[in-house]
Amino acid sequence: MAYQQLGQASQVVSEQLQQLLAHSHAIKSLEMNTHDVLLEQQQQQNYAYFVQSGVLVAAYLDEQGQQHYKEFYFQGELAFIYSAWITQQPANYSLEVLKPSRLLRVPLAELAQPRWHSLTMALLQQQVLFKESKEAFLLLQSPQQRYQFLLTHRPHWLAQLSLTQVAKYLGISAVSLSRIRARLGLN
Repeated sequence: MAYQQLGQASQVVSEQLQQLLAHSHAIKSLEMNTHDVLLEQQQQQNYAYFVQSGVLVAAYLDEQGQQHYKEFYFQGELAFIYSAWITQQPANYSLEVLKPSRLLRVPLAELAQPRWHSLTMALLQQQVLFKESKEAFLLLQSPQQRYQFLLTHRPHWLAQLSLTQVAKYLGISAVSLSRIRARLGLN
């Protein structure tokens, strides 16, 4: 999977997800504010959230109180912690609202229904490909190359996220990101 596809849903997943959203009676619409927590770290996960508008983040709070960003979720994406879903264990990450959001709350039990087996398999395949691409993105590229990728291929991320949030995702400090931006003539 090319870096350009990082984080993009496949057409199959998008189509099947739309069918689920249209045919499930257990889905609830939510209006959420910045800093609202949808899932606490180490809490059992029962729902996925389809983002109609706004931005969510999967975050990890370490023992020193530092927050690390695992993933962002934008309009049209389904947010939940795959490992917690598969293992039925408490989530290692929290799900939080970064920007005011309109969401559809989908019970994960819906995905266990036989009629959604093909969606479940497509989601898992997409996630494996995404994780492989993200691993290569983070391990094989310098911080500057990672930021340049976002400039070129994810301008909507940069338009909706603060520089501090972007730095947390890239695994660098805000100061390091500022230096990268200065080298690129963006400060």
